[in-house]
Amino acid sequence: MQELIKEQINNILSIEKFWLFVALTTLFCSIALFALGSSPPLIGYADYSWELALHEFFATKKQFGKEIIFTYGPYGFLFTKMYHPKTYWLTNLGWLFLALVFWWSSLYIAYKLIKNKWLIFVWFLSLFFIFFDNSSLDSFFCSFIIFFIIFHLYIDDDLSKLNNSLLTIVLCLISCMKFAFFLMIVPLIVISFISDLLKKHKPVQLILFTSTFLFLWLIAGQSLFNLPSYIKNSLQIATYYTYAMAPVAILPTIEIIKISIFFILTCLTIFISVYQKEVIIKLIISLLWSSGFIYFILIIIKAGYSCYGPVHTIFHNRTLCIIGIFYLVFYLQKQSSSYTKILVVINCLLILAIHQNQLNFYHKTTIFSAISRNTSVLIENVKNLVNFKQISSKQKYEEEMARLRNLFPLPKLTGSVDIHSYLQLTTLAHNFTYKPRPIFQSYSAYSTYLSNINLEYLRDKSPDNIVFSSHTISNRYPTLDDSLCLPEFLTKYEIKDFSAGGVGAIFLILQRSSKPKNYSFIEKKEINTNFNKVVAIPKMDLGPVWVTIEIKHSFWGKLMASIFKPSATYINITTKVGEKFKYFLPTPIAETGFLLSPLIRTPLDFTRLATVEWKTQLKQVELQDITITCETDEELWQFSPEIKITFSHLDFPRETTQEITKILTQPITPQNVDPLEFINLSLQQIQNNDNYSAIISCEKALEKGSSKELAYNNMGTALLNLSLVDEAIEVFEQAIKFSPDFQLAKNNLNFANSIKANPIDKSKKAENYINLSVAYINVGKFEKSIDLSEKALNLTPNNPTIYNNLCVSYNGLKLWDKAIVAAEQAIKIAPDFQLAKNNLAWAKSQKAESKK
Repeated sequence: MQELIKEQINNILSIEKFWLFVALTTLFCSIALFALGSSPPLIGYADYSWELALHEFFATKKQFGKEIIFTYGPYGFLFTKMYHPKTYWLTNLGWLFLALVFWWSSLYIAYKLIKNKWLIFVWFLSLFFIFFDNSSLDSFFCSFIIFFIIFHLYIDDDLSKLNNSLLTIVLCLISCMKFAFFLMIVPLIVISFISDLLKKHKPVQLILFTSTFLFLWLIAGQSLFNLPSYIKNSLQIATYYTYAMAPVAILPTIEIIKISIFFILTCLTIFISVYQKEVIIKLIISLLWSSGFIYFILIIIKAGYSCYGPVHTIFHNRTLCIIGIFYLVFYLQKQSSSYTKILVVINCLLILAIHQNQLNFYHKTTIFSAISRNTSVLIENVKNLVNFKQISSKQKYEEEMARLRNLFPLPKLTGSVDIHSYLQLTTLAHNFTYKPRPIFQSYSAYSTYLSNINLEYLRDKSPDNIVFSSHTISNRYPTLDDSLCLPEFLTKYEIKDFSAGGVGAIFLILQRSSKPKNYSFIEKKEINTNFNKVVAIPKMDLGPVWVTIEIKHSFWGKLMASIFKPSATYINITTKVGEKFKYFLPTPIAETGFLLSPLIRTPLDFTRLATVEWKTQLKQVELQDITITCETDEELWQFSPEIKITFSHLDFPRETTQEITKILTQPITPQNVDPLEFINLSLQQIQNNDNYSAIISCEKALEKGSSKELAYNNMGTALLNLSLVDEAIEVFEQAIKFSPDFQLAKNNLNFANSIKANPIDKSKKAENYINLSVAYINVGKFEKSIDLSEKALNLTPNNPTIYNNLCVSYNGLKLWDKAIVAAEQAIKIAPDFQLAKNNLAWAKSQKAESKK
């Protein structure tokens, strides 16, 4: 050992000045970029909530796999890299360690495998400034796995053994951060074990990984007995994620082809690099590690393309780009055939082109824009360290919690508190005794198994209070999230209070009842149907209608979903009064069962459902029929043709208390808030594919009168997502009018103009006009609703819904004659359109009143 240390010291002393300069420069960059500073909260309150919650769970030693079931593990708080007073120093120490290992590993790879100085520059520029993003750290953590494989495949010296051990410790840490990393890393550790057996060495990596993982697990306050349930339950989350989080964007066939070509070329590159081994044992070991590398790349593609869109796909493409860059710099300066060099150049250019295309489409930016952004981050982190500004992090945190309390006000609550939906930041900001359900964000309970875990928790360990909200993601059917818990809320809790937040958030306060009631499902009825077939809904005479919908994937559909994003399924509904809505329907949650009719969209609707008068108060939102549809008819091959639907009625006792009467009769006035909160909310809504709500949030921000350029830009992005290109161009121009140097708005405008001439789906564009007109009606902007309705009429002239919307808008403007004409036209097209009849009667009665 002493001889090895002496040898390495002599090697270091003999290193030329160039490498010393590279080492010091990259050490500075690594510490300044990775170890210093903190990540900003993720866009949207849903992500911000789980980030805060992970710090709280670690500090309070919640048991992962049993008390907490999520995609992250006990050290997941490190992944967020955000300030929290309970984990501040541990976060800093952890990131300093990660920064140092990242620096040393990337440096040693460059030293051993890259000789050309320009290619060394490309390698480090890529790692530190092009493919690193402080707001999403997946590519940073995946880089450690890449380094680990590279050492085993291409570097074989005494110091590499030490490096492998160091990287193994890091892999243990990130395996405890996020379960996806655990799935990537464990097969590689198994390969290292087999490799050691073939070499007749001690299984050092396996022993080190196992012992370190268990050590980290225990010092995080976790029980070893929970480890099996952590793996089992996390696998449930991972398995159903693809189906439940699907509807971000349709995965184009050309994208499937391009990423598949990249995968095939990468496999070929890896196998070529190890084929020229002369000793059979070494060749077998190299092939084993090559297979492990290919498995890792396949998982990255799965993670990026199982939910195709601006978040996951772009984040994981960065990792694929790092792999492409490595083989580029590895082969260009190596004595290898010209065919191999052409192969790696083509493959690298292909993944860079894929990444650039998606950056341009979703963010209107380029790969190289990250250089200036990360340079700014580096400079800012160094300035803050020099000025000791990080000391004020606690004060900033407390100010942020005060802002959240003002934004989401809640009454004082005694006892333990849980929250339905995903705004955990409210309970944390108010310093309640937080007692979460295991799947603490309701939208993540996306299988029957997971839903039942939360149901059993409510039955056995129910908290004293539930803060109930109706927020969901991705325009899901409103009662899907944690659907099995809703009957428990209606019978084991009493509605006691409500609170209105500043961005339209309404919370009900449910208090555990001293006299809990029971519920049951009665009058079950099974039917078989198909996609695009209208299904009549049972009447609500016996109680609210509960439904389970079994949608099975075909063999080819399952194969598609195993790698790429599967097609989403939707539920199209028609109410008794003729209103039509379309919602995302994740197949595993649909099979679990959920409350179908009446349509419960808000906490106030939920309150009405708990009253004796529920039928009368919710008559307008009783459903008449539903239709199950796919993304497009061309995607139906992914599913079995037959759909099994089971209807039943939810039977439970009701009462109308003074608290309920007060909630339903007292006007709900939202708090006054900074317009930036509506802008932040619009970003979250865009991220959740709720573009109609995002546009309305931008309207509210504009009414407040400040940050208009941001509001117009976000509104334009939402309009562009709805394929309303002309309208998007108009608002982007407004954004630039208010801020002539607003480069992002300029980029968005250029992109909108570039796709203006593209062919459009008229029916889908008309549907977006209709839905947006309804959104404007709901906030009283009748002129805008009329303008959108008229545009929709130009695309679909005989649509009764559009004429009904025009009637509602004219009624809102007290233009009774125009309202009557529009309603009569709707009824002429659809004689049984009850909602239009109601609106016509209202217009006539109000016209008569105005003449008196």
